[in-house]
Amino acid sequence: MERIPDASRQVAEPTGDVVVTTDGHGLVTVRRRRFGPVRTRIARALGVAPDFTIRLDRLGSQAWGLLDGQRTVGEVHAELARRLPDEKDLAARLGKFLGTMVSRNMLRLR
Repeated sequence: MERIPDASRQVAEPTGDVVVTTDGHGLVTVRRRRFGPVRTRIARALGVAPDFTIRLDRLGSQAWGLLDGQRTVGEVHAELARRLPDEKDLAARLGKFLGTMVSRNMLRLR
């Protein structure tokens, strides 16, 4: 039986093709191209957005700022727990956030 790897020891870093913007409230928007240039033109002609965009909430925005390719997921969790002591279900929400971002090729774990 194969064990699930312990993500808390892995380092998370943004992929090279994401574009990140921050609004006036400190909330982050992460954008990544879905298609290459030819498919982008076809998608636009069909009314499909050529980019995949995720607007992060307060927790996601704080987490994104900590994912620098140096900290482990465990260190990010500890720092978020320190910064956001009243956040409910922090570990579960962080896990879901990381899973979503990895599945959308916006983050990689190593």
